[in-house]
Amino acid sequence: MKNIIIPLSILLSLTISSDCKKLQNGNYKVIFDDLFKDQYREYYFSINQDEFVLTEGDSIKHLKIEWLNDCQFKVVGHTEPMQPWTDFQKIHYSSGRPYYEITETSNDTSIFVLRKNLHVQMYSGKIIKLNRDTSHNRR
Repeated sequence: MKNIIIPLSILLSLTISSDCKKLQNGNYKVIFDDLFKDQYREYYFSINQDEFVLTEGDSIKHLKIEWLNDCQFKVVGHTEPMQPWTDFQKIHYSSGRPYYEITETSNDTSIFVLRKNLHVQMYSGKIIKLNRDTSHNRR
């Protein structure tokens, strides 16, 4: 039995390891996977320490980013509602609170999934780091 468990443990640890990197301060653009492009509009955001500035069309929101680890984060006011929660929100979020999971990072592009919990995916796409200010180019 031990002969099976040890190799299986090593295999699982290699499979679970992720090639993600924490997003650094800067400007980003979110592009959705083809499956979600008709439902969601691409948006921009910037990160400065724990501030997450979200730009959707003409709307700009200053929110707070909370890193769960280097591969996962939440944005208060975007992935979950601001406090206080309504009764409906309490029921809706009882099965999980949405968070971004970065699954892979290559150069200035990160592949992500917005999850409600480990089993439920809300949408997915790419986060692309921009080398310019996004405040004037939001469309």
